[in-house]
Amino acid sequence: MIKVESVSLVTPVCSTLLPLFVLLLNDFYGFSKYIKPVTKTAASLGFLYAGLTCGLIGSDHGYYIFLGLVLSAVGDVLLLHPKPHFFQAGAFFFMLAHFMYCGAFATTGLSLPWFLLYVCPNAIFLWTLFIF
Repeated sequence: MIKVESVSLVTPVCSTLLPLFVLLLNDFYGFSKYIKPVTKTAASLGFLYAGLTCGLIGSDHGYYIFLGLVLSAVGDVLLLHPKPHFFQAGAFFFMLAHFMYCGAFATTGLSLPWFLLYVCPNAIFLWTLFIF
């Protein structure tokens, strides 16, 4: 019999799904305006927790993915603010996160057509974000 070691993802998955469930309930019933920032931030932290639990920090590939998750979490928090400057900053952090994901692909080997398929839309997004 083959013994496979597995990582229990029950706690990280629940720590992500529970805030999302509360967020959906709040959006539907409108309990409080303060629930949205708390639950979105908690869900983002749940993604980080899941990344740490899976051992993303142990490899170059995982390190870039984890940095992307951190930058995405910062972007999520910035998008919660109603002012346009915060929205632009949040979009900028999401762009940086996607560059980290590109770095993860680069550490594992790169297929030029797939890389260009990934980079070109991000370059267009960056151009439209800062030009318009």
